[in-house]
Amino acid sequence: MLERFGIPEFRRFWRTLPIILGGKPLAEAAGYRYLWEEQGPIHLHFIEEVNSCLHDFLFDKGMSHYQFYDEGHFRFKQGGMWSARESLGWIKSLLPKLYTDPDPKMTILRLVCEWGQRAAPGAACELPYIRIEAGWVNAIYSFAPNGNADFRSPFLFSRSTLLGMQLFPKFLGLTPFEETHVVADCLHPNDILKNTEWEISEGVFFIAGERYGAVVPFLGWAKSMDLQFNKTPIPEREVILIEKDFYCPRLKIKLLAKACVYDAPLFLAKVGFPRIQKVQNDEPSQDYLANILEGLSLDASPEWLELEQKYHVVLQQVEEKLSFEYRRSSQLMLLNGKTLMAGVPAMILRKILSGWNNGQKLFDFRAFKHDPEIFADSKRSSFETRWNRLREKLIAESPQLKIEKSGKGEFSLTVACRIEFLDLE
Repeated sequence: MLERFGIPEFRRFWRTLPIILGGKPLAEAAGYRYLWEEQGPIHLHFIEEVNSCLHDFLFDKGMSHYQFYDEGHFRFKQGGMWSARESLGWIKSLLPKLYTDPDPKMTILRLVCEWGQRAAPGAACELPYIRIEAGWVNAIYSFAPNGNADFRSPFLFSRSTLLGMQLFPKFLGLTPFEETHVVADCLHPNDILKNTEWEISEGVFFIAGERYGAVVPFLGWAKSMDLQFNKTPIPEREVILIEKDFYCPRLKIKLLAKACVYDAPLFLAKVGFPRIQKVQNDEPSQDYLANILEGLSLDASPEWLELEQKYHVVLQQVEEKLSFEYRRSSQLMLLNGKTLMAGVPAMILRKILSGWNNGQKLFDFRAFKHDPEIFADSKRSSFETRWNRLREKLIAESPQLKIEKSGKGEFSLTVACRIEFLDLE
């Protein structure tokens, strides 16, 4: 969104979606930091809310989510996908399978199920349908976010997941899956059609008076598709089976697809690709590891760095700045031009801020006790008492700056805004 619509629209959108921690909303800049810098977990329901709002936002811009998600979107996600923290857990099990499996795309398809479950704890992902006929593999992938197939998931799990499945083999140096399309969408047509007139009358689904589908029982439809669910208890409910494609006259794109059911209890996507015959011993093996390692560097790619710069511009526009100024001659620490503290507390804070300017976030109590500029006698420093008073002062005067004990004999500094520090004679 930041890349496509610019800073003003980016901020307008996110102001309606504050991050709530401890029952209180974070300030705008703190919310951006929480999301961008991965400072904590994100609840699945918040993601649902974001995507629901994004659906409306894009529609107002004359754009569909089908146009919003593209390969560039997943290039940015690839850097995170291949980050060391996320990769080490699955590389160990994945690589041997890829190198030994005569059909690595089958391994990837099963891996998508594993990742779906990791992405949403408690989710149920499986392949309820796999058929191999005349050298062609047809499979259907299912995703139920909370594991009981009773979750109204927005388009994130249709367009985003579908495009990810299309492109994931490409990230490993393979060709994309030749066929991918949604066969069951959790969205109700009302969430997709927006201002388009529609109705259901006597089990028939009409758009602007023209028949486009029918209401059918989901389990009956699933049985006709030969779907076998092993992980997901499927509740019976009525869904809308579309009989012909519907194109939006305004956006000029397909909004409802023929043979797809909507308002489904879970997301289903069909994947098709040619079955690869067993690799001969004299044929070179695909170097999957090289492609993974290349992906690890994507977070430093020019595109990513450019987006990161824009993110920092956003922060500079919205977050407040604390300007600290230490005057050695008078041992005074000023905050935004006003005296904050003097003497030993000011010298302690000066040492903390100097370390912060140099990238330090963890501090050792001993280093302060034995600093002759602060204490003439380290044995009579009473540093812990002075540290506690400094902490209380900062909480009262500048809560965006926090010092907290982080271990035995250590403390950390966390900052929730921009800091400017000048050390003057």
